Amino acid sequence: MAKTKPPNNEKKGKPLPRNNKKYRELYEMEQQHALELTLLNEMTRAILMSNELNSTLDVLATNMAKLFEADDCYITRWDEENRVVIPQITTAELKFAYKEDIVPIDKVNMTSSVLNAGHALAADDVLNSPHINAEIAKRYPSSSILGVPLIFREHKLGAAIIAFNAPHHFTDEEIKRAEHAANHVAVAIWNAQQERENKKRLKEQETLAKITTTLSQTERIGLPNVLNLIVQSTRELIPEAQQAVIHLMDQEQTHLIPEAVSGVEQAEEGRGKMRVGEGVAGLVIANGESIYVPSVTTDERFIGLTSNIKYRSLLVSPIFSGKQNLGTISIQSQKAYAFSKTDVTLLNELGQQAAIAIENARLYHAAQQELRERIQAETALRRSEERYRSVSEDIPAMICRFKPDGTLTFVNQFYSQFFGKSSEKLLGSSLFALIEDENERESVKSNLRSLTEENPFIMYEIQEANNNGERRWVQWTDRLIVSDRSNVEYQSIGMDVTERKLAEIEREQLLKAEHEQRLRAETSADA
Repeated sequence: MAKTKPPNNEKKGKPLPRNNKKYRELYEMEQQHALELTLLNEMTRAILMSNELNSTLDVLATNMAKLFEADDCYITRWDEENRVVIPQITTAELKFAYKEDIVPIDKVNMTSSVLNAGHALAADDVLNSPHINAEIAKRYPSSSILGVPLIFREHKLGAAIIAFNAPHHFTDEEIKRAEHAANHVAVAIWNAQQERENKKRLKEQETLAKITTTLSQTERIGLPNVLNLIVQSTRELIPEAQQAVIHLMDQEQTHLIPEAVSGVEQAEEGRGKMRVGEGVAGLVIANGESIYVPSVTTDERFIGLTSNIKYRSLLVSPIFSGKQNLGTISIQSQKAYAFSKTDVTLLNELGQQAAIAIENARLYHAAQQELRERIQAETALRRSEERYRSVSEDIPAMICRFKPDGTLTFVNQFYSQFFGKSSEKLLGSSLFALIEDENERESVKSNLRSLTEENPFIMYEIQEANNNGERRWVQWTDRLIVSDRSNVEYQSIGMDVTERKLAEIEREQLLKAEHEQRLRAETSADA
């Protein structure tokens, strides 16, 4: 980065004459702007290159504090589903765990204030400000704070709070710089979140497909191993879950027994049996619906019990086959508000996968004759295939299967909706006919030819026209499926990543505009 040249007499160690006061101000302003650009670029790189959110936020908080020569910086996340502020990271040394200091919904706080206002808000005196509750402010060492919202388009991501321990008056220039930095960071955070979300969805597809394949082999692998695979996959797909447990009803239907546990090194709650009809699990069994407890410290069912409970969030889903209750699958986290609606849906699906595994095992062990065993195994396999189709319809991704010549053999609802054609019209037609651009069509064929049993996956992005004629960016993951030498087909999972592409373009335009602004400023200073 080019630096503004200081005046010649300053180079020689001579003081600037008084008539050079404006030049000195311009020089100092340019130096501040150069520092701002450097820190912004460092923050952007941290977001785009890191796969771990906490370390990324730590870099953001540190650089935001440096940018304003502040004592500390706090970064919060806004949970839109529960309408609550979740503390994320801070540079301050506090006497309590910042991440566990959940702000009560009924208390005025700086994050909610700036998100509602849509712009930065200053509290020169935190104990006498309409933007933050005085009782909350007393818990922190700050005397003056500046809150800036992290918003990308209509999406509220959270807030960054610049803090001074001594009284400080925030100037219009500081507020302007803070909003500029926050806008820059919000674009990068949103882009990184979209990328992580796309990867998470693809991982869900592959994991659920793996479980579905395993279900058809329950009798060979064994029910305990299948259930262990499900709880292990649950923790992989829901990173905030520090423990996952499958409880099954005993023969007397009076107790829930832990049959598969993952994460016992973090918690002990999942090891003991529970009486049917008691607690959250009892309500889940009785009502047949999932129950999410975002914070046990505020839930009336846990009042007086929290001192003996090591977790802070709890999500329990039923496992049932038809009208028969088989048990529950649950996840726990030491963080409050750890799970989302997407996690609830995913845990329900995993519960149904467990139900299929249990049903398969019971059918197998109930079979006494070889013919009956064969029939039951075929029935279980058919049910697994139907469940796979059901899962494919519920997950928001385009899924299709086709023969080597491109003939479609299966499409889910999202695939049909994207192209505006019914499954009846699509099945039997050619996949390649849906790709309008000839070069992209040949590129897809080339990708498919490159797949082997040793390297069965490939990922690429192409533009395709949807049912409204719009050109959308779609990220496809193709997989070669070989059941035997004479039976070869392909499976494709497609995600609409147009929003991510647009965010990347917007970020590039922002960087280009800043680069041009810096050049103009340097040219002006040199002149």
